[in-house]
Amino acid sequence: MYTYISGFSILIMFIGSLFDIFYTKTALDTFLVQRKTALPPALYWLFFILTEFLLALYTLISAGSYTTGKILISLLVNICCYLLLMTLYQSPFSKKLFTLILLLFLNGLSETVFFLFFSGRLNPSDKKWDIFINDAYISFACKVIGFLLLLAVSLFWNRRIKPYPFAFKISVFITPLISLILLVSISDSNILYSNSAFPLVTLCSILSLNAFNYYLLENLLRNQELAAQNALLDQQISMQTEHFNAISTAYRNTRRVIHETKSHIFYLRTGIEQGETTKLIPAMNQFLGDLEKTFITINTGNLVIDALVSNYISMCQNAGISFDTDIHIQRSLIHLPDYELCIILGNLLENAYQACLRTTLKHKPYIRVSISTREKLFIIYIENSCPDNSDTGTSRFAPDHGFGLENVQRYTEKWNGQFSLTMPDNKFCQAVSIIPGI
Repeated sequence: MYTYISGFSILIMFIGSLFDIFYTKTALDTFLVQRKTALPPALYWLFFILTEFLLALYTLISAGSYTTGKILISLLVNICCYLLLMTLYQSPFSKKLFTLILLLFLNGLSETVFFLFFSGRLNPSDKKWDIFINDAYISFACKVIGFLLLLAVSLFWNRRIKPYPFAFKISVFITPLISLILLVSISDSNILYSNSAFPLVTLCSILSLNAFNYYLLENLLRNQELAAQNALLDQQISMQTEHFNAISTAYRNTRRVIHETKSHIFYLRTGIEQGETTKLIPAMNQFLGDLEKTFITINTGNLVIDALVSNYISMCQNAGISFDTDIHIQRSLIHLPDYELCIILGNLLENAYQACLRTTLKHKPYIRVSISTREKLFIIYIENSCPDNSDTGTSRFAPDHGFGLENVQRYTEKWNGQFSLTMPDNKFCQAVSIIPGI
């Protein structure tokens, strides 16, 4: 038996290299996520082309040889190519090492699956068969199996960060499974080694369908996520508008009270000068009553805290919700801009308020707000009763309190702070701690 290389086998190897680029890029994007932003796209793709050229060149050199030495050299070449491609991504070394081990494991597992279920069909009758076609077909089939395994691992890996709909999980596996059926159909030696266009068309179709289906489903899912984020932003804008209106109303009321106080002082002074003190008592009582209605309940000196907490005290009184406060702050230790503090505190109060509105427990719903500055910490702690169907435990974003908490997390981390949620015994606790000035 001797071997030769033909243009037909080169085309099969080329299609296989394209699928390998698609497979490797999908794996790196899934587990390393963020590529280096300063890297030009042309250079990014040049790295993939270069590594595939090296792999194809080694395949040509070592085709038909399956000695232990050649297998170890092949493994070393794959490791070097993967490490080269990983330099394109901004990820810690530990994550790159994990991704490298995972890719090597998937490659080994896919080759094992192939030789267990498919290799028996590769028995060309012609003694002068092209060994390169055989190796190129094996490599292509192993990448399809590897891609199927990669999809399963990526769905499991992202199950919490990026929960996929059930329809997406089903759809994303369809084309790899169909691809395996097509690969089996052309694995017969009379078809694969016939030098006809049918195997080439089949392999091109497998590559196109898998790439098109995967990126189409990813884009549809990304569009759904963007639509959900836009809806969340619309809700945030609406809520921030309400908070701004509350602060504006408090400011206008303060200006009005100051203006009316001056008028009342002039009236009282005139009445005292004229000795008509008995006529002043009804006017003073009415003035004190109006003052009680417009007075900001909380007076810390921080306009955002005063206006928001006072506003929710009023809202809770009208809704029959108990609202207790324990606020001791030093204004100089609060370095957050008013806008960002409004987002953090406003979302926490709103989530507590909405949860209490949904509470149907026999005891009265409540909210307890503690805001303090201690040494080098600015702390917001809010505890409230939970709806009856809330799960207990600890979660980053509890199911009944997801509204706006992503923004709380984002702005807290921006100021080197920590945001935690706990749900013990039918109560929900939200805590934000920020180190000022850092």
